[in-house]
Amino acid sequence: MAEAKTGPVATIESVDTPDVPHLYSNGFQIGVSNADVILVLKLNNQPMATINMSYTLVKTLHQKTGDLVSKFEKAVDRKMLTTSDVDAAMAKGVFNGKQPAKQRKS
Repeated sequence: MAEAKTGPVATIESVDTPDVPHLYSNGFQIGVSNADVILVLKLNNQPMATINMSYTLVKTLHQKTGDLVSKFEKAVDRKMLTTSDVDAAMAKGVFNGKQPAKQRKS
């Protein structure tokens, strides 16, 4: 597996090949077994792909993506919202004509 190059924008050489599928997802669901984690990628709340991963890989992915997001948050001086944060804001009726949530800087 090719490692990411460092620089202003990290790239992975293998994604430039036409035989590697390019997917976009705006949602996910997670399932587990005694041996694997199953990640269901969703697009507009519809399943579009599944990825089976070992627990070791999932933990490594968690650490690497967590580090990446932390670095990005520090660089832009702003905490990223999670889908749970957005769900909570929407549950308050932000898009139903109710008072918008107060802006706060984290």
